This record gives sequence, structure tokens and C-alpha cells, in this order.
Amino acid sequence: MEEHSTKHYDIPGLVLRRGQKFSFTVTFNRDYDVKQHQLYVRLTTGSRSMISKHTQIRLLVDGTENLNGWSVKSLSLGNNETQEKNNRISLEINSPSDAIIGKYSLLLEVRPIKKDEKDVLNKPDFALFLFEVDIYLLFNPWNKDDACALSSSEQIDEYVMNEHGQIYLGSTDKPRAVPWYFGQFERSALLAALTLLDKAQLPPQNRIDPSIILRIISSKICSNPGTNNGIFPSSSDRNTFSSENHGYTSSTGILKQYVLSNGRPVQGGNGTNWQHAAILCSLSRALGIPCRIVTIYNAACQTDGTENY
Repeated sequence: MEEHSTKHYDIPGLVLRRGQKFSFTVTFNRDYDVKQHQLYVRLTTGSRSMISKHTQIRLLVDGTENLNGWSVKSLSLGNNETQEKNNRISLEINSPSDAIIGKYSLLLEVRPIKKDEKDVLNKPDFALFLFEVDIYLLFNPWNKDDACALSSSEQIDEYVMNEHGQIYLGSTDKPRAVPWYFGQFERSALLAALTLLDKAQLPPQNRIDPSIILRIISSKICSNPGTNNGIFPSSSDRNTFSSENHGYTSSTGILKQYVLSNGRPVQGGNGTNWQHAAILCSLSRALGIPCRIVTIYNAACQTDGTENY
């Protein structure tokens, strides 16, 4: 969606940013009468969504904000259509700036308004309608209340939206730049980031703070010894992965291989420091977390003249 700055994401579904409104229109197979029915919106994330853990959001369509900061209201349909009794309804949902990020499912719950017991005798209490479109909710650096907020559009363009960059290698005497395509809007980048969080078993209710998410993702760039829980094999594997040998000039080729193998480490070695940095940058930007790569040639932790990231 253009207003959410997510139109470049190449992934089936709806990609949104938290702390920002979005609207849609629902068409029923018969008239929906506001005098006869109450309408609720449910949003769920995670395998075992629960209201108590804020992984299931249930909202009455009346514009009232719930305790978590979510709200939904009906909008005017226009074209002289009455909202009171119609087979179409337009809804606007607003998420809080500290909402859980990740993949959501959206359901509509329609309940009859009980005037007396005779009216609902032998009738189902409610009907559920599941949207067959996944919703991906991301961090929002445009929102000043988001933990990822940036102060200027120039910073957002560079640290979130820019798909191309250069990574500096070499030494202080002979620096050289390697062009790199981060591909944060490619399907593989967002899916890989969410896969890493799932494999780390990070509960959905903890997917609010970008610092927690970055610690998890950075720890899973390389697999732990004896495991296959990262994008690259364990660093104990001495077979070094080389972009030149594999023809990679982007994060996309690496992340696509990771996603297509159902979350198994890529073949060919454990990668180099700068490749790890490039992958982390791509995953961060895919989630809406501002990120850039900085090369340090003379660092206290490494004094052999090579680069650190």
C-alpha cells in the first residue's frame, strides 16, 4: 500500500506498518443490518493466539479503542448507499505504534442482537468469515511514537527504503567498494526474517521491541555449533562461503536459498563478516527496522589490518 510505503514488497498478502490506519470494504452474500447484528473484527497472530497475551485482538465495530490501542470503525460507503442495511460495509482499522509485528489473520464475527430469547431460538449465535489474505504488520519508522522512528525522510530513504548500496572491504591503505543489492522488499527477505523468529521460538507477544528482535536475528545469521538454526552453517565449519565463487551480488540469492530449503543453512560455507552484515541489514530493513553497514578498518577487537562490521 502506497500510504504505508509498502507497495514495493513482492509478497502475496497485505503489508502494513503499525501505528497507521488501513481500510477495506466487505461484501456479504446478503444484506447486513446494523439494527439486527453486531460486527466484530478479530486479528490473530501466532499459532496459539490468546486475548490475554495480546496475540488475538477482538474489536467491536464502533470506533472505541481497546486497552491495547486497537480500534475499528465503519466508514461511509458513498454513492448514496445506506450503511444501515446493505450487503457492503467499509471498515477502517487502526493499530497502535507498539503492536506486535509479524503475520496476522483477519476474521469478521457477526452476532445477532438479542432482543429476547424467542428471536434467537434455534439460530446460530454467530458467524465467522475468514479473510484468505495474510496481513504482515511491520515496524513504522515514519511514526514518531514507534520505537524505530527516524527524524527525517532522508534517513528513512537511506536506512529503510534504499535497496542498493556499497560495502567497503580491503584495508585502510587500499579500501575497495563492493556493490550489493539488499533486496529487502523481495519475498524471501521478509519470510526469512519471520522464519528466524519462529525457529528461535520467540513468542509473538515479545515481537514488539526492535532491540529484542535484532538480538535474535543477529544471533541466527550463523548456526550454533552442532545445529542448523541459522542462515549460514556454524562458524566452526572452515569452508568459507564466497560471493565470487557463487556469483552472489545480493542478499536475495542467499535468502531465497534459505527460504526454499525450509529454513536450512545455505550450502557452500559459513560466509564472511561482510556477508553476515549484508544479510542482517536486509532482514532488518525488511521488517522496517532502520539499518546500515559501517566498515571499521582498525578496531580494538581485531588488529590484523582487516575490516570489521
